[in-house]
Amino acid sequence: MIGKLTKTYLLITIEAKIMQEKFIDIDGHKIRYLESGNSDKTLVLIHGLGASAERWDQVIPFFAEKFRVVIPDLIGFGYSDKPLADYTIDFFSNFLKDFLE
Repeated sequence: MIGKLTKTYLLITIEAKIMQEKFIDIDGHKIRYLESGNSDKTLVLIHGLGASAERWDQVIPFFAEKFRVVIPDLIGFGYSDKPLADYTIDFFSNFLKDFLE
């Protein structure tokens, strides 16, 4: 059991060193995203509904070797603001358009 806990702790420590947590403002809403890597090529990973940016934790180290990886918490999820709104496909499409700009 101790060996398993040590491996888990080391994995979390390594991931914490390569990911940066950042926040931006989009239309007055605080949006959180994770960023890792420093390539000229950017890879944006989008989590599904009911999840958060941490959904991608296990693959970030691999993608960060070749890409600048950006993973937002979609508006309404994770550590991003959760406004009272109609969470429709158009709502999320507009959010992603604004985030990518």
